[in-house]
Amino acid sequence: MKHYSYAELDMCRNKIMPLWERILCRWHLRRCADCRDLLEQLEQDEELIVQIREVHCRENFRKDPDQ
Repeated sequence: MKHYSYAELDMCRNKIMPLWERILCRWHLRRCADCRDLLEQLEQDEELIVQIREVHCRENFRKDPDQ
């Protein structure tokens, strides 16, 4: 069974991957715990990035609220 890479799962999740490939990827995810775990890690990483950006924006605003 072909496992999907982090980058491929990211393309599938963000609908960058062609439709037919996304269908195959989603079908694979239903049956593959390893790839589901990697997808979950990707989602956690993206959430962390969002949180870091929010903190960074708040800190920049506190330094110079007139920008």
